[in-house]
Amino acid sequence: MNKNYIIDDCLFFDPVKNTLTMSGSHTGKVVLSKPAARCLVLLIERQGEVISHDDFITEVWGKKGVVVTKNTYYQSISLLRKKLKELGFDDNIIVTLPRRGLMLVKEAGIVEQKSVVPIAVELQEVNAYWRNDSWQKQGLWRVAKYSSIQI
Repeated sequence: MNKNYIIDDCLFFDPVKNTLTMSGSHTGKVVLSKPAARCLVLLIERQGEVISHDDFITEVWGKKGVVVTKNTYYQSISLLRKKLKELGFDDNIIVTLPRRGLMLVKEAGIVEQKSVVPIAVELQEVNAYWRNDSWQKQGLWRVAKYSSIQI
């Protein structure tokens, strides 16, 4: 089972698909690069803690066996902030502490969701298959009938 996150009751983050989906008055969906998504996971997991540049580089790239410069780190954080802004989300959620690192503010409401996908996304995917008749071949009728997600 995958971990998904809901941020401030309006932003759904799926680390497996690297997507951010906004609900409410500002709706939309953006895809993050894999490193930017891993940066967001690290920020969420260590919410309220200052994470140094070196920790980011070690956790996001180093553990995957990839050697990068700080410029790559800066580009990923910049992309993450840009995508949050595209969705109309307050960019003050990620705070830069000069010469120390970054932090996801404590005030951001983070809810870990252990379901596979939100019900709205699941139904959209099933409906897309129904429209082109490939759902019968793939047995996706079971997804709609036996969904593990509670409404």
